[in-house]
Formats: sequence, C-alpha cells, structure tokens
Amino acid sequence: MSKQKAKASKLKNWKELAIGGLILEAGNAAEYKTGGWRTMCPVHDAKKCINCMLCWIYCPDSAILTGKGNKDDKGRKMIKYKALTGNEATAYAMRQINPDVVAAYPITPQTSLMQKFATYVSDGEVDTEMILVESEHSAMSACVGSSAAGARTMTATSANGLALMWEIVYIAASTRLPIVMPVVNRALSGPINIHCDHSDTMGCRDSGWIQLYSENAQEVYDNMIQAVRIAEDPAVFLGLITSRFIRVLM
Repeated sequence: MSKQKAKASKLKNWKELAIGGLILEAGNAAEYKTGGWRTMCPVHDAKKCINCMLCWIYCPDSAILTGKGNKDDKGRKMIKYKALTGNEATAYAMRQINPDVVAAYPITPQTSLMQKFATYVSDGEVDTEMILVESEHSAMSACVGSSAAGARTMTATSANGLALMWEIVYIAASTRLPIVMPVVNRALSGPINIHCDHSDTMGCRDSGWIQLYSENAQEVYDNMIQAVRIAEDPAVFLGLITSRFIRVLM
C-alpha cells in the first residue's frame, strides 16, 4: 500500500467525528474527511488559479496546505504579508502612491493615519509636500488649489471634519479634481459619539464625489490604490454637461 493510500485510510469519516464535528486533538480540518457531511465544497480550478493564496488566508478550516513540493507554495513565497490596522494600511498605500501634496488636519479616528504617513514624509520615504492646516475646511481648500495646479493630491478625515469640508467637497467634485480622500467613518457627534457609522460620508453622498467602501484592512489598501487610477481616468476626470453638449438626435 502506498504512503498516500495508507494516510487516506487513517482519515476519519463523518461517522467517526466527534459530536458537533469538534476537533478535540491538535491538528486542522485537513486531518478529516469532511466531504460526506458538507453540502458545499470548494473546488480548485487550476486554470483560474493565479497563486494569490487568498484561499490559504481565508480558509475557515485551515485545510489548505503549503510546503515543499506544493505548487501553492510558489504563490505564498511571492506575496509579502504585513499585519496592519486599517489606518496603517491606508498610510502604507499612500506611501506607495507617493502623492505630490497632502493637506491634513487631525481628527479621531483618522489621526493615526496621518501620523503614520507623516513618519514616511519625515523619514524621506516619500517626496510629498505635507501641508498642516488649521481646519478641515482649509485642508480641502488647499487640496483644490493643489490639484487644480496639476499635483497628485490627497487628504484624509472623519466625521465632523468631513462635515466642515462639505462646502469645498462640492467644489472639488464639480470641477472634476482627482483628489483622493480616505474617510475613516465615524458618527457625527451627537452627543460626542466617536463610534462607527456612515452619517459622515452619507452627508456628502450627492456631492458627485465617488465613494468606495471597505470592509477590512485589505480592502482599504486595495481601494486606495484603485481610487487614484479611477480619479485620474479620463472617463471620470472629463465630465460632460448635457445641457451644453451637442449630439445628433434621431
């Protein structure tokens, strides 16, 4: 009997599993033959696999193995893993984007985001001109001027800070300026609420500013990179005013 067959013969079937499917000894779900009691099972499609290894990260059973001789190990070695908070992931993405100008004013829970990015600026890891202003209204005003002059521009805010920006947010959006602004969602203070909800971004929902929402730090990082490309895409950047644009009608 081959080693593979010998190992397979030792695997427990569903009748031998503990009540509730509990794994009582050390190990993971790869040690159990679970196909008999699952209604849906993941299937590996080699043609579609790009070795991103997200399956290895998110598998709830830790049943995807990597190691010597496993083709998935190639993808694992190519990926760089970092344990980051949402704010750190945003700052890290901004470091890679390397914007020309960042105008910012601190507000909880955005503060640590800009503190981290300011570290990159002070350490010379980016070429960004960081402008520390006296309010969020001033931050967005500075961003409008910077972006209109042709600089890749970013800022960040939360809650009441975004509310203070609203007047200028409408100007930035209506003039199609490709400013990227991560917003760390927080309730508008009433009374002094620092917990998460979307009342801040919903307040400027109709300003014309494109909004991308993230569920976790990985999505925050991905959306930050995509946001710059979306904002600077000609199809988005060059808006058309229907009332003044001539078309041939039938």
